[in-house]
Amino acid sequence: RARDYKEMYMKNTVTVTLALVFLLALGAYAAPAKALVAYFSATGNTRQAAEAIAKAAGADIYEIVPETPYTEADLDHSAECRSMKEKNDPASRPKLGGAPFDFGKYEVVYVGFPIWYGLAPRIICTFVESCGLAGKTVIPFCTSGGGGIEAAEKELAALGKEGNWLPGKRFAANADRSEAEEWAKDMAEKTRHEDLAPDPIYDWDKTFDRDPRVNHSKTSFINRYGIILVADLYEPKNASGRLPALAVCGPFGAVKEQVSGRYAQEMAARGFVAIAFDPSYTGESGGYPRNVASPDINTEDFQAAVDWLSVQDNVDPERIGIIGICGWGGMALNAAALDTRVKATVTSTMYDMSRQIANGYNDADDSEEARHRQREALNKQRTEDFKKGSYGSAGPLPEPEDLDENTPQFVRDYAEYYKTPLGYHERSVASNQGWNDIGTMSFLNQPLLRYSNEIRSAVLMIHGEKAHSLYFSRDAFHNMINGSKYTGNKRLLIIPGAVHTDLYYKMDVIPFDKMEEFFRRYLK
Repeated sequence: RARDYKEMYMKNTVTVTLALVFLLALGAYAAPAKALVAYFSATGNTRQAAEAIAKAAGADIYEIVPETPYTEADLDHSAECRSMKEKNDPASRPKLGGAPFDFGKYEVVYVGFPIWYGLAPRIICTFVESCGLAGKTVIPFCTSGGGGIEAAEKELAALGKEGNWLPGKRFAANADRSEAEEWAKDMAEKTRHEDLAPDPIYDWDKTFDRDPRVNHSKTSFINRYGIILVADLYEPKNASGRLPALAVCGPFGAVKEQVSGRYAQEMAARGFVAIAFDPSYTGESGGYPRNVASPDINTEDFQAAVDWLSVQDNVDPERIGIIGICGWGGMALNAAALDTRVKATVTSTMYDMSRQIANGYNDADDSEEARHRQREALNKQRTEDFKKGSYGSAGPLPEPEDLDENTPQFVRDYAEYYKTPLGYHERSVASNQGWNDIGTMSFLNQPLLRYSNEIRSAVLMIHGEKAHSLYFSRDAFHNMINGSKYTGNKRLLIIPGAVHTDLYYKMDVIPFDKMEEFFRRYLK
């Protein structure tokens, strides 16, 4: 029955070790990962920064030296000098000198270098390609008299794509050592084991076909809770200049390889830089225990994505929008109400997860007594989980073969997407074990959209006419414009005949033309 399924579906499953639970209960934290600072320095500036970072991070240090050392003449900036010739030859790989070194024991590698002609010296390319970065967290840093690190870290991350690259840091050539020390302490804290994301997958493992018009790569960034988020970056081929950009997330329980990536890739094909990211505690992103959702943290995930987009060389920071799908539609509106850098927001087939969890579907359990019973059950479960040292399980989505005439149509739609080759993905919460048993508890007491009628930026809400969830968008739209001074740039678009999951994957139903028109109008 629908009610039985609802109760089962909103409880879900993940297992953690007894040791982890006790550590968390005691307020303990993981030890820092074994770290190495590897650096190349021509004039001594990068060496000073590297030594300060190694000291502050408690890391070992390794100097990258070329087999043939650089002379002053090699660095005189003339068209014929060695460093300029190497820069102009992308295939140039100066040989490494020095004794053999075992990099295998390190989990975190800081890579330091000066900026030469806007990029890292080619000796750093040699190092990145040869030292073995698979499974390691890589943190670049540079010293520079003026240029930034963005172009260098993008090139290096593409060469060492087996590593998990975090955003880098530029230090001025004459920077005080204390600046490097403070940054290193912060990074050491953020790369403790509990915050590290799983190793990203670089093969194409999406549930949709690759678009030849779009370049795809992996990236990662850190939210303000110190959780590493992993994202797929989609960029239009042959584009130039600073472009409008979009951050995409959802549905609730999905990973970026399912729906958000499909949206991001299509918008990139239309000229936008777009990232699809896994929210905290899910997919390839970090955060423990796994399979947890939170209105606060997941709103922050969108803002962290905006942080990352706003500093990219090919992104205009004044033209950033977000797309939230299903449960992440509510989070997107929450982010739009909070983050003034977001200039336009699209929600697609939106859920208000706070309302759904607190009130049940169609508000069938919207009473103080019903919520009290739910609180009692959840808190009883918390006690049991703590005693056992593992999280309880209420079961995942039903398998398609287990559906019968009593199964609600929307449950059929979910199962037919998440549990079949159409949309199944091995890292998806909804395709597999489901949410942590108490992992969505926060929504019960933390309503979303409290200040939605104060959103000044543009909003387009899209929903299917036949969707069981349509009431979420209708009511959210009404509340957003009711009593608001900012109604002229708000629109609700109803797609005739569409059900909730049609907007997950049906390219002829998802109104990409309308979305492009909307973003072109408001991201300008």
